[in-house]
Amino acid sequence: MASERFWRKALQSLAANGTSTGVITVADVAGFKVKAEVVLKSNTAGPLTLQIKNIPNATTIEVGPASASMDERINVSAFLVSDAATITQPRQKRPAIGPGEIDRATYEEEPTVARRVVMVDEIGNLITEDNPLPVHLPDVTINAQLDVALDHRADFPKLGDSPDSVRIGDGIDELKINPDGSINVVIPPGAGGIAINDFSEISAVLANTLTDILTYTVPPNRTGTLFRIEVGGNNVATYELYINGIIEARIRTWFGTDLTTLFEFSSGASGFKLNPSDVVVVKVIHQRPYVGDFEARIQIQLQ
Repeated sequence: MASERFWRKALQSLAANGTSTGVITVADVAGFKVKAEVVLKSNTAGPLTLQIKNIPNATTIEVGPASASMDERINVSAFLVSDAATITQPRQKRPAIGPGEIDRATYEEEPTVARRVVMVDEIGNLITEDNPLPVHLPDVTINAQLDVALDHRADFPKLGDSPDSVRIGDGIDELKINPDGSINVVIPPGAGGIAINDFSEISAVLANTLTDILTYTVPPNRTGTLFRIEVGGNNVATYELYINGIIEARIRTWFGTDLTTLFEFSSGASGFKLNPSDVVVVKVIHQRPYVGDFEARIQIQLQ
């Protein structure tokens, strides 16, 4: 995790022997920072505490003694790969940077003439065509420059350009546009059909008497999908739904609530499937000491 006050610990084995000019070569300089304190050690030399003076590229670190001069280097040729030499940047407090230095570091000179908000990599190099932004897609290798301009017209924008519209198909047939610009549409089974929206009402229903409000029978040459049944009345009551004489659902109204409610079967747009000749009956019963009026509306899609 990054910290605004501390540099994180970084550790790398040397990828090449140290040089007399203070050059350390590693596999990756990520995490190492210029002006940070580092420790060089191996099986035969060190530990030696130094300061990072420069990181010129992604694999090179230049070191020297801790001093104000950033040009001073030190001989580190005693640190060899064969001796398992390493360079470690301990977790440490970041050095203070004055406001003027921050302005200087983040200002991009002419011809850019702007605050430096351009993308850079971990060692400060601009993201360019020669230094592209790394992108990782699992199990995918991309090594190409993409320049895509889709257009259905031939010879556009230049003479000789081929049309590059997207084709739509199912693996066998392709979508074709009619001369007038329209397309043919085939409605699959279950998507169309005949909408049934029947309403029925009854009056003067006695208390404690289970009474039919509405009955619907699916035609013998059709199937159907029951989506909802709206019920209501002027008394609190219990409503029951029967299909082929078997109760499938029950719903109630009560004091202080809306006396209109519904059986809802359209969750996920699936509905309640009905077979040919199925008989749907909506019944009501109430316990009030006076008669009541009730009604029901059924919504079914026949295929």
